[in-house]
Amino acid sequence: MSNPCKLPTGRWQIKFYKDGKRFKASFETQREAKAALDDARQRVRRGEFIEPKKIPTLREVAADWKNGKQGYRYSSLAAWSVHLDNHILPRLGDWRLDRIDVVAVEKLRDDLRAALSPQTINKVLTTLAAVFKFAMRRKLCRDNPAAIAERARVGAGALSMTPDDDERVGERTVDPSDCLNTTEIAALLDNASEGFYRTILMMAALTGMRSGELLGLQWGDLQLPSGPDAEGKVFVRRSLSWGRDNPEDKHLSPRFYEPKTKSGKREIPIPAALALQLKAWRLRGRQSELDLIFSAPDGSPFHRSVLNKRGLWPALKRAKLRRVSFHSLRHSHASALFAAGASVPEVCARLGHRDPSVTMKVYAHFIPMRDSGASVRVANAVLAEMRQPSDAAAIADRPRTAPESGLEWDRERKSA
Repeated sequence: MSNPCKLPTGRWQIKFYKDGKRFKASFETQREAKAALDDARQRVRRGEFIEPKKIPTLREVAADWKNGKQGYRYSSLAAWSVHLDNHILPRLGDWRLDRIDVVAVEKLRDDLRAALSPQTINKVLTTLAAVFKFAMRRKLCRDNPAAIAERARVGAGALSMTPDDDERVGERTVDPSDCLNTTEIAALLDNASEGFYRTILMMAALTGMRSGELLGLQWGDLQLPSGPDAEGKVFVRRSLSWGRDNPEDKHLSPRFYEPKTKSGKREIPIPAALALQLKAWRLRGRQSELDLIFSAPDGSPFHRSVLNKRGLWPALKRAKLRRVSFHSLRHSHASALFAAGASVPEVCARLGHRDPSVTMKVYAHFIPMRDSGASVRVANAVLAEMRQPSDAAAIADRPRTAPESGLEWDRERKSA
């Protein structure tokens, strides 16, 4: 490899050979040319050099990346398709990977501001970063500009978290106005239609389960007590999701998936009142070949969009309450637990979050920040176990002739 040489045009050119082929490139400055030459030497030495003509476009790599994602949840596949087809590929799809740098990614971010929220923009960039990570594993590129590009700034109280429902990237801290208090939940249940809707709304409000988890429940997932005053248990083992087998399908198909994380697979105690409601629903409930607790009238899986339109919103209107979503019942349950004195790890386990930090971020407004007095109790317990009283305690027990003057204290301090 020869050193950079200056062209008549003023640009600096580098030349090098690999496998008998000559490669050359030109740059504005000598410094840029030297840096590119050093980089080319290192890549040739490590066997990582790719001929510029063979470097694929982002569109080609994205197609391979997406093909490798078959078998994932339909909701995830649909979201990735929207990110790629609607936002990324129309702008960067025909660019070679080596031409896409941080500047190009941040330009994409800025162009999307007019149409998308900051949270959605960050999700798009996360998908782009996943495509580049795939390309790096295939040794098609060395860097991941989408991973290091600065994300769109979201408003106060908005957070970036990892996937799953209230753990999705860009999900904001829950607004207290999106939650119902215990009085409002009672009014909601009183005004819910008897049978299916009252049972599923009660279960959502008293367990904090997601709609997909509730609609995926089978009777075998319940452990109902025999006594009228005993608690039962529900085992969360799967979730119902809807999607298309391919983009050309007109109708959605139901699929059942295990929870995405180990913490999502959990056991939740249910109160006696809810256990009785479930027993009553089973007696009058629908027959389902899939043994579903909450199925459509013909026994098939139930789509969650109907829960709002036919169950929740009419009940809220009759109760003269503000409109919230079905998912708000999960947030309402969490906020009620914190108000009742539950700890963060307890609520985390109940909701199936992957770790308590997620719970703290999502429900920051509801976690009480009061002094429990534990530090004083710890200090008193330690002092009570000491064989000899502390110097401070001994001094405090001594009579002072003139406490207001401070002379006795000064004398003792000097002698010490």
